[in-house]
Amino acid sequence: MPTQVAAPLEDLERELRSWMEPLRESPALRYASRQRFYARYGHRRGGGGGLGNSELAFMRWQERAVLRPLQAKPPGSAWWNSVNLGYIYHCELAVRARERAVDPRLLPAAAQLWVEYLEHPREVSWYRAHNSSVIDGYLRYPDLAEREGPGERTFLNVVLYRLLFAQAMVEEERFAFGELGRIFAAPQGPAVDLLTQLSAFYPTTYPLSEADLRHLLGRCHCGHSVGAEVLDNLLILPELDRLYRLAARWNRQPRLVELIRDGEPVYPSGGLPPRTPRPWVGLLAGLRRTLNRWTTRRWLAPANS
Repeated sequence: MPTQVAAPLEDLERELRSWMEPLRESPALRYASRQRFYARYGHRRGGGGGLGNSELAFMRWQERAVLRPLQAKPPGSAWWNSVNLGYIYHCELAVRARERAVDPRLLPAAAQLWVEYLEHPREVSWYRAHNSSVIDGYLRYPDLAEREGPGERTFLNVVLYRLLFAQAMVEEERFAFGELGRIFAAPQGPAVDLLTQLSAFYPTTYPLSEADLRHLLGRCHCGHSVGAEVLDNLLILPELDRLYRLAARWNRQPRLVELIRDGEPVYPSGGLPPRTPRPWVGLLAGLRRTLNRWTTRRWLAPANS
């Protein structure tokens, strides 16, 4: 930890807000700022963004789809713009606080986790810092989310639970492929770059077209749409309550659990449309729920029963 004399946090925040002002109207400047951050702190090997590869790939999709100026035609999204600026703010606040020896306990939870990433850079610490910042944006801007259309609000829920499942894979949770999950969801890997080019994961237009929404929900017959349906209905949604409880703890965002109700995502009163999964997917999901109940009872049963 650097040993400089601590600067008042208020001064640091004021400097940072001034630094970020040019970024508000320029997605390109935002992207360049993240490139610089990961060039310094991404722990790259052989070029690229290192631990920032996933974020940089996602930002390239955001720049194409949702970070257009609000006055553009079609306009950008106020919600996506605000959440994007928020996680840049938390990260840069952590960098400056660490450089000036500001006590990290004075920082917001997301910025605290960015400090921990800076001090111990690895997959788990990156996901916790990044996802805490994203969750903070979800909790901070429900009013902006409510201005999005119904399809876009569905997309916000899907993006969040898939992101949290990727984190569960790196956390090596048993329901998320255990140790193998860390390989699939590693932030320095190519997975996000590939997924942002598939309409079942990230739409080609925004606001979403009807075709985009069908792809997103796995209601088309192309391979990546079927893959999205299997991911959601077989792997993620049956574990949603547990996933959000765990993520609330990992990311120090206890209010995250407010974004689901009775096992369904409800941000911000958006939720998912009624699902009719393919028969074989529904059968496998039912078998998985039965197996989960059986293993839970076995786990909780007294040792001598």
